[in-house]
Amino acid sequence: MERPRNPEEIHPGQLYFLAHPGSELFSGYGLTTQEGRQDRLIGLLMVDRPRPVDPAWLAEIDVRYGDYQLIPMTATGERGLVTQMRIAPESLAFLGRFSGGPLGAVEHEFARVLQPLLDNPPAPILKLRWSPEQRFWTSAFWQGLPPEMQAVFERCGDGCFAAERADNTVAFITHAADADIGRFHHAPVRWQWELIPMPTAPLIRFRAAIMDNPANPYVFEHFLNLEDRDQARCLARLVNQEELSFDFYGQDYEYAYSKQLAHPAERRQDLQEIVRWAIEYYGTIPAHARDFDRAKALFQRYFAV
Repeated sequence: MERPRNPEEIHPGQLYFLAHPGSELFSGYGLTTQEGRQDRLIGLLMVDRPRPVDPAWLAEIDVRYGDYQLIPMTATGERGLVTQMRIAPESLAFLGRFSGGPLGAVEHEFARVLQPLLDNPPAPILKLRWSPEQRFWTSAFWQGLPPEMQAVFERCGDGCFAAERADNTVAFITHAADADIGRFHHAPVRWQWELIPMPTAPLIRFRAAIMDNPANPYVFEHFLNLEDRDQARCLARLVNQEELSFDFYGQDYEYAYSKQLAHPAERRQDLQEIVRWAIEYYGTIPAHARDFDRAKALFQRYFAV
């Protein structure tokens, strides 16, 4: 195999192997999915080597992703998991490509078989790294945002929004650059709830300033809509929640850490009053004139600070 090409030459659909240095063995292979990125592959990861895959691990795959597929990869029936792969930066040097010759036809056939996955990616997503100590590729579950949440940030940019967790608590799902998130870890946070009555809807604004740089703090804000069932449920939970949580996700939408802030009783009472006033104000707006998105856009255009 040859060494990986320069990242600038990487295009979607190129085939890379999870190589074993100094050996012709490989632990899987996949196609690149993004322009200029060698660390995003989609393909097959050998799971029956050096021993048959642990059924408990497959059960966890099923719980996390709801679906998976195993495909024989060798003449003796050893299987591979169809998966999305996130390659650790320090392991990119251990990806390989066939250099041509008789193996070029094999590479072409592998790429042809995997091609449909580019349009219909499998649900499992694994982080992979080469372990110099163990001399094989190791995997871990990728803890990232589901596609529908990623789409919110892709549409609106960095920021935060309230969402329910599996444990029925509410957190502010927060997306920012990796370098910024690193600075947020121990920085104090100033935050407040506000009611902003606009002509077409009341806005309940949560605004937080992370004081990583007191002269220029990083500000997040989120506007909650009472007419949205999910957001109304979040507000009902937040009124009774003794902590405010930020779940931070980095540039690649992978979970970094959570930060908890005290949500004291007086602040929760303030929020309860804001919700009551917002409901009353909604009642004064004719149904045909209610438009939360318009209210938010107007406020952000003319009044946001």
